[in-house]
Amino acid sequence: MLGTWSLALIIIAMVIGGGVGSTAGGVKVLRLLILFRLMQFFIQRTAMPPHALAEPKLATRVLEGVEIERALLLIILFIMTIVISWLIFLAYGYPPFPVPCLK
Repeated sequence: MLGTWSLALIIIAMVIGGGVGSTAGGVKVLRLLILFRLMQFFIQRTAMPPHALAEPKLATRVLEGVEIERALLLIILFIMTIVISWLIFLAYGYPPFPVPCLK
């Protein structure tokens, strides 16, 4: 039987989903890479002088503003949908993680 942490890890893997061309559900690895690169970029900006010119890049490609906005919007909407759905089930008395019956 799987424990609570194992179930949580499987849920996280399902939220991430697959690669760019896959038919797996989830936010996809590329959007997650954009999110992590953007967080890294904002941290790097704190160490730069205010007049420094820097652009967020993923590998050698410069990330455009529209591309970043779409990726972040999709991640936020996906997570909000999951959380709201989960809260509805919790409100009806279901456990946060199902515990298998032992016979």
